[in-house]
Amino acid sequence: EECCSLEPALLRTVRDRTVSEMPQAAHMMSGPQQGRFLFSLARLARSKRILEIGSFTGYATVWLASALPPDGKLVACEHDDNVVAVAQAH
Repeated sequence: EECCSLEPALLRTVRDRTVSEMPQAAHMMSGPQQGRFLFSLARLARSKRILEIGSFTGYATVWLASALPPDGKLVACEHDDNVVAVAQAH
């Protein structure tokens, strides 16, 4: 982690909120390295549309969305209403 760029403030907020509100499930969240990797893959692929199935609290979703061009679109699907509320806050 010390060799990577800093985690953006919004993503740190999502991660902190997930850990504080859902400590028993926080292990399901992607970490900063995985998020950067997803961002890089989406950018390298020049993605304009992304479908995310199982968005949990939205941490990886924010990374993926930030890789999209201005006219890009991300659709995130999540069936657990408890985590959707956290994701929608961001």
